[in-house]
Amino acid sequence: MKFTKGNEVGFKKGQSGNPAGRARLPDEWREMLKANSPEAVETLASVMKDKKAPASARVAAAEAILDRAYGRPKQSVDVDANVTSLPADFWSFVTQRETETPVGEKS
Repeated sequence: MKFTKGNEVGFKKGQSGNPAGRARLPDEWREMLKANSPEAVETLASVMKDKKAPASARVAAAEAILDRAYGRPKQSVDVDANVTSLPADFWSFVTQRETETPVGEKS
């Protein structure tokens, strides 16, 4: 979508870039994938245990098993933000946003 002056994101006001959201996986595909899950886990486990497999493959298989069993570990982010100046039009932007009618509400 073409960008226009005053519209940094390229979408019309109130318009989503992906209104339908992520496409659903067809139910028959989902069932097929679930049916093959035990074999996929066995494959990962066999790669993880194979002493002749490259270390990178063994580690990747172990990570995949752990991620699916326990979820991925939380990541911490160290932020050191020292804002010393704001863009010249910052406050006019904030004021404009505060006076706009939220999407879906009547003015």
